[in-house]
Amino acid sequence: EAKLKSVVDQTLNALKQTNLYNYNDNSVTVEEFNARKQKVEELLKALITICFNFGRWANKSQTRVIVRQFERILQIPEPNSYKEIWENLARYPGLLILYATGLGAIYNGNMDILESTLNVKLYNRSNGENEPVYYLTSAFNVFRYYKDVTKDKRYFPASDDLFDLFKPYFVDLALEKYEDIFDSFEYLLSLNYGDWEIKKNKSE
Repeated sequence: EAKLKSVVDQTLNALKQTNLYNYNDNSVTVEEFNARKQKVEELLKALITICFNFGRWANKSQTRVIVRQFERILQIPEPNSYKEIWENLARYPGLLILYATGLGAIYNGNMDILESTLNVKLYNRSNGENEPVYYLTSAFNVFRYYKDVTKDKRYFPASDDLFDLFKPYFVDLALEKYEDIFDSFEYLLSLNYGDWEIKKNKSE
């Protein structure tokens, strides 16, 4: 765990040196959005690889190790005033770790790790509730205004980009097999997201 913690420490420190947590930036442009997105992907490469392999090979007794560090990645600085698009994007590191661990788990049928990852919850300051990781870091929420800014004509560009980002981790599989794994994971996320939405609406 000490090695993983060290990598997370380095990653978090590097993220703080970027513009990712500048929620007040009024320059909502394609260039700025993509620059932040690409910088996150660059800085998380090592951590993504670790979490992907953890998802594949870790046993149930090791779950708490990754969950503790995952929770640290999910925490983002609290804004005073902000543009929602930037706070949403600040959760991109958490989304990448969720995908890395989840895809790795499905790759090897590691259901204990998959379940533990999806069960992670985080306190949401805006409503005072603990909400699941698949809700707070869903691609829909993180990239909520992506198409408005970029004018991207694809149906769901965030999913397409994530598919391309993680494809190199499945080079030993046929493309069709990777597509099945990726689609299965996103389908699972969608089911959990929808179920949580229903529960939230019933409680209001």
